[in-house]
Amino acid sequence: MNNTAATPGIASRNTVVGRATTRTLLIQVDEDMDAERGDGELNEATTIPKKGGKRWINQEQEDDTIVDEVIGGVLRRLNDARALITIKGVDMNTLKKHEKFLYPVVRVYGTRGTGSGTVLYSKKDPENDGEFQTFVLTNYHVIESNISIKDAWDSIMQKEIKKEFIEPCHVEIFDYVRVSIVDSSNRYRSEIVAYSKEEDLAIIRMETPRQYKCPATLIPRDDIKKLTLFQDVVVSGCSLAHEPFCNFGQLTFFNEIIERKKYMMTNAVSIFGNSGGALFLADSGYMIGVPSRISGIQLGFGVDIITWMGFSCHPERLYEFFDDQEFQLLYDEKETYKGALERREKRKKDALLQLKAELAKEGNSKQIAL
Repeated sequence: MNNTAATPGIASRNTVVGRATTRTLLIQVDEDMDAERGDGELNEATTIPKKGGKRWINQEQEDDTIVDEVIGGVLRRLNDARALITIKGVDMNTLKKHEKFLYPVVRVYGTRGTGSGTVLYSKKDPENDGEFQTFVLTNYHVIESNISIKDAWDSIMQKEIKKEFIEPCHVEIFDYVRVSIVDSSNRYRSEIVAYSKEEDLAIIRMETPRQYKCPATLIPRDDIKKLTLFQDVVVSGCSLAHEPFCNFGQLTFFNEIIERKKYMMTNAVSIFGNSGGALFLADSGYMIGVPSRISGIQLGFGVDIITWMGFSCHPERLYEFFDDQEFQLLYDEKETYKGALERREKRKKDALLQLKAELAKEGNSKQIAL
C-alpha cells in the first residue's frame, strides 16, 4: 500500500533495510521556526540535518499502515517545539532581540555617578571548577571618580612617587520575566582591571562566580571594513540612570575625529547615562561600538542637547584598546584572564626597572655636576 500523505511540507519515500520496508517521512520545518530554547538548550526536535537549504526531521516507521498516526505524532512534536520557542505570543525573532540588544546591558555605579556597561565575556574559570569569570566594558568617564593618582612614599624607590589608587565600583544586572519585564536586579561589587583615560574605555571584572547567560558578541575584526552608512543600528543603555532600554536608528557618519580619536555617529537617540552602553547592528546583533558622546549647542546660558547626533567609539578602537591592555581574551577564545594578568605584570616590572635605571642615571649625573 502506498499511503503517501498530501500534507504540505511532508514527503515520503520507501527504502529497503534487510527484509523490512522502512518508510522515511521528511517533515519540513520552516527556517524561521528555530527550535532553540531561550536558555540555550536544544530539544529533541532540533537534531535536524540541512537538506537543500531546508530543515528536515526524519521519522522512520516499519509499517506504512500507521503513516497517518506517525504524521500526527510528528506534527504534535512540531507543535511542542513551537510552544517551546513561543512565550505567550512572543516569537523567536523578538526573543533574540532581547538577548542580543537588551540583556547584555548593565548599570554601572561609580563613586560619583551612574552610567551603562556591556557584558562582553562570561566563561568558565579554568582555575576554579564550577565558577565563571565575567567582564564588563564601559567608558572611562563612567568610573573615573573611582580612580585617583596621588603622590605617596614608595619604600622600594625610597622617594615619593605618583601612585594609582582604585576603589571598587558596582555593576547591577537585571532579571527579566515574560521576556521583557524586569522583576529584580542584583548589584555586584566589581574591580576595575584595565582602563585608558585617553581612549575613554575601561574593563570591569564582576566579583561573582555566577555565569551571565547573555553576553554581547563583538563584531569580528575582519568585518569592520564591511560597515556602511544607513545600516540599521540599536543603541542600548541606562539613559538618565534608567533601567536598560533600546533606541533604533542608522549609522550616519564614519570617522568622526574628536580629540584625535575616531568615532561613529548615529541618529539613534542617546542621552546622558547611555555612556558605556552598546551600539549594535540591528541585523546581526554584533556590538560595534560604545556610546560615549552626544552633541550640544550653546544657547544663551544653557545648552541644547542634540540627542540624534550621538557618537560611539569606533570598533577599531575597541580592538586596539584590548590589545594595548593585554585583554585579548575578550575576542580570542584561546586567551585567558591569567595570561592577561601575567603579561600586564611583566610590563609593569619592565617599566619599573626602566624607571629605576633612569633615576640611577639621573643621580649619577647630579653627582658628576657636584
